[in-house]
Amino acid sequence: MAELLLSYLFPKFRGSKEDLVTLSLCHILESSEAVNEAFTNELCRRLQLDRLEAIRYKAQATGDNQERPDISGTDSANREMLICEAKFFAGLTDNQPNAYLERLIGRINTGLIFICPEARAISLWKQVTERINEYETIGDLCISIHGVHMSVISWSDLLGVLFEAARRRDQNILADLNQLEGLCKKIEDTDFLPFTDDDLSVSTARNIERYYMIVDDVAHAILGQKEFPATTKGLRATAVWGGYIRYLTVGGFSVGIGFSTSHWKAADSETTPFWFWSWSNDTAVRSAVSRLISDMPEWVLHKDQNGQTYLALTVPRYAYREEAVEILTDQVLKYIRILKDHYDTVMQSQNDLS
Repeated sequence: MAELLLSYLFPKFRGSKEDLVTLSLCHILESSEAVNEAFTNELCRRLQLDRLEAIRYKAQATGDNQERPDISGTDSANREMLICEAKFFAGLTDNQPNAYLERLIGRINTGLIFICPEARAISLWKQVTERINEYETIGDLCISIHGVHMSVISWSDLLGVLFEAARRRDQNILADLNQLEGLCKKIEDTDFLPFTDDDLSVSTARNIERYYMIVDDVAHAILGQKEFPATTKGLRATAVWGGYIRYLTVGGFSVGIGFSTSHWKAADSETTPFWFWSWSNDTAVRSAVSRLISDMPEWVLHKDQNGQTYLALTVPRYAYREEAVEILTDQVLKYIRILKDHYDTVMQSQNDLS
């Protein structure tokens, strides 16, 4: 099957890929009343809002603080009621989500929704909710902030709703929807994005080096702490595809501390470059590791294709090197403490049985 035009042009497009998707979606919403209505109804359903009618959508409506959401939906009285932010794999900006929420606070039945790849929905939701001080949970992946509802939906789910509406009521728009779907899939599936000036800058080289330095610093901090005996004897620092690992023996447990781009991109867990794991052929240690894993919430865990489970190590935004190392070291030691407690319990149970 020939590649669709928009997906073919995507790698050659020099602007924001989200902008290309946003403009395409807004064109479709302007061109088809049926799709426009289905889009609005699905957003209201996800946001748990009362049904809105006659919503018109436009791209990048700049606010008082120069915030510029991807899509703004206004009613017949020109009141902004819905804000949609189109995401793929770019990070959040400083304005997201709080500046967008502030635009809607004070009006009833308003909402902000993030549209993203299904693989990113859970991690993105965690990121945006972490930036909000107080909110009320009103449903699955739906919260209220001073009366403004916020939620997240995947591109695949949203496009499925739009295709259904188009097939029933406006088949003329199906070709455009196919183009949009092809573009979204192209962006989601593209392994290599075109280089930008930032990619080739010295600052990017320094940013990459930071991950190696932090892993080394955490390993050195673990070796220097007094709570658990730690050594790297017989173990070597190891570069792997998309990552770097420091192996240690801490408190008698074999552990790894590292950064990994594959875990970082994983859909099932925390969005972080840094990870911890432990393994052993000893039955008691393996049981202790299993219990440690079972203690953790799902978003902290990532299981690779070989069945190894990794535990997330997270660092706050804007942390300096020393602060980041201290926070990550504390997390490693916390995992070791829990692991040791479980190991002691397992050994006690074995002794009792004997």
